[in-house]
Amino acid sequence: MKNVLKTSLLILSLMVLFTGCGSKTKTLSCSMSSDVNAMMSMTQTFDAIFNGSELTNINQNIKMSVKDDYVSYIDSMADGVKAQYDTVKDKDGVEFKVDVKDNIIDTTLNAELKKLDDEAKKKLNISNYESETYENAKASLEKLGYTCK
Repeated sequence: MKNVLKTSLLILSLMVLFTGCGSKTKTLSCSMSSDVNAMMSMTQTFDAIFNGSELTNINQNIKMSVKDDYVSYIDSMADGVKAQYDTVKDKDGVEFKVDVKDNIIDTTLNAELKKLDDEAKKKLNISNYESETYENAKASLEKLGYTCK
């Protein structure tokens, strides 16, 4: 009887060790590159982080490569990008920054969704994120042209 109990405890311990307890974090990583127009090309990466079945965070990086003939406009282009996020950049749960180096405008947005107010959710186009699933997010992003893994 002791051996059966010891074996059962050992198997149970190994199951907990290998499968873990609680919900698992899963990240959907997607990317896309394109020529926007004659002025620039763009590379985007988008990570949707799920805790179990709940979407909790989004992280987005956009690198706009400005073509040589238009580099003199890069600061005003970066200001335009900053203005698009002006109403959400200082909100609780949002980290936003724009860096300019050489001919690259590097934009980073990280959002912790539970901390966002309704205005920020609307501006970021994630008003109904609570019902988003990993599979639906992947299908939606791939439909937009992203490659997801």
